[in-house]
Amino acid sequence: IEMGANHSGEIGYLSSLASPKIVAITNAAPAHLEGFGSVEGVARAKGEILTVNPHPEFAILNADDDYFDYWQDVAGDAAIISFGFSAEADFRASHIVPTDDGSEFTLHMPGKEMGIHLALAGKHNVLNACAAAAIASSLDIGAAHIKRGLEAVAPVGGRLQPVQSASGATLFDDSYNANPVSVQAAAEFLAAQDGESWLVLGDMAELGGDAELLHAHTGWVIREAGVSHLLATGPLSRNTVESFGEGGRWFETIDALNDALQQEISGRDVVLVKGSRSMGMERVVQALVNENDTARSA
Repeated sequence: IEMGANHSGEIGYLSSLASPKIVAITNAAPAHLEGFGSVEGVARAKGEILTVNPHPEFAILNADDDYFDYWQDVAGDAAIISFGFSAEADFRASHIVPTDDGSEFTLHMPGKEMGIHLALAGKHNVLNACAAAAIASSLDIGAAHIKRGLEAVAPVGGRLQPVQSASGATLFDDSYNANPVSVQAAAEFLAAQDGESWLVLGDMAELGGDAELLHAHTGWVIREAGVSHLLATGPLSRNTVESFGEGGRWFETIDALNDALQQEISGRDVVLVKGSRSMGMERVVQALVNENDTARSA
């Protein structure tokens, strides 16, 4: 069960209904700040799942997150199992190597380490795999079954999914949603690919009073990651383009962005499409997959 929320108190209420015995918190990031006010507000809201009565039996927590200690403190008598990239994590990944269809890495778990081939792109998905392994272990699932399960995972639409484009360019559909942390992860992944990198970005929604500042900072983050081109749409993303600088362009509509992108990319390029759900950035993916379909918005 996913406990989604955009205001404090919602996760606590949902948890009181579900009474989970095993709880996992992946991270605290700047998302839904209109309702939570700050990243600390996000962390406290997620921590509500740990304070429900009765307390969970297991708390699966990100050892690399700034709020790990806070979540550990409020988890009561729940058994803590940590995951992450740091050496202190109970379940951790090392020797991460990108592949054509995902990643290969070494999974370290108590008393065992094993090689994993994960058919999901991006380092952040390796972190998610560590969390999944920790959850499975709390259910007394053995290492061999954990390996088999992780290696059977397939990409989900809109979540860094490789898609065949009409132009021959390498295309990744990450259009399902976006926040500053997930955009940074996407930019770092994109810049590590072979070929000229194009990030197509829509506004990141629900960032509250700091929305313009966060969009501007994201432009700098994308530039520092090494992305070559940024094409963006949405009123807030104008700040992202200005901060990104040379190689960045802003478009008033998705139609105009699609027209420019289709004219400029070739089979040597790598394109990643991302934005908040409300931006409908899947229309860019649709246009690139079938260039005869202009994917015009109503």
